[in-house]
Amino acid sequence: EGELSPEITPNEDFYQVSKNIIDPRVDVVGWSLQLNGEGMANPYTLSYEELQELPWVEQYATLTCISNRVGGPLINNALWRGVKMNGLLERAGLSPDVEKLAFYGADGYVDSFPVERAMRDNVLVVYRMNGERLSDDHGFPARIIVPGLYGMENVKWLTRIAPVAADFRGYWQIRGWADTAIIKTSSRVDVPMDRAVLPSSEISVGGVAFAGDREISRVEFSADGGRTWLPAELRPALSPYTWVLWTGMWTPPGSQRNTIRVRATDGTGEVQTADVRQSLPDGAT
Repeated sequence: EGELSPEITPNEDFYQVSKNIIDPRVDVVGWSLQLNGEGMANPYTLSYEELQELPWVEQYATLTCISNRVGGPLINNALWRGVKMNGLLERAGLSPDVEKLAFYGADGYVDSFPVERAMRDNVLVVYRMNGERLSDDHGFPARIIVPGLYGMENVKWLTRIAPVAADFRGYWQIRGWADTAIIKTSSRVDVPMDRAVLPSSEISVGGVAFAGDREISRVEFSADGGRTWLPAELRPALSPYTWVLWTGMWTPPGSQRNTIRVRATDGTGEVQTADVRQSLPDGAT
């Protein structure tokens, strides 16, 4: 019972979270992306057409919401096409004194993260998702993809990038959420599904594991309360910034009730914590 998640999530199935009762529907004719503000020597504006004419890259990246519960559904994976943010910032003549950048959405949303993060080669301003134009729900005309940070930092309906003070706080930060929200290592059991009735013969188990931009080095599962752990097989990740699918085989010991647990180890060797914490302020564990 149950099934593994598809490695690439279809656009229509990709989770969607926003602060809005009604999300914006941006008219591309009047839309532009502005890079301006104190600390930019060469401010400029891009139209949608000009953005698409710039050299582009494609990159697989998984997004997950900071409010996702452990094992929850608010995590998906896609192929994104867009422009490297470091190139956009270099063109704007960003001052070396600037420590932090803010990203403004057409819905009034704003978030920020350090320049050091924004200048990494994997941070993109994207306009296509799984080969299709971004949908309105996912931020048309353009949004940010910033591997390693929770979804709230990946601003949708992007209209402006500007330097801000180091103590700047965005929409969710002034409401108590973490400032630069780094993704915590997580894992999930998809197979078998919850409360499944299983045969007393060998069965498949499996699910997904994710550690932001730190990759996954190992996944283990247990059916005896964590006394012993079995190694899972990992499907190669589509990029260093995506989830991995894990699988294993297990034989239920008779007709008792069993609970399958899973834990992941990230690429730095750090094992997913067993401490239970709610998602506020910086992600559930």
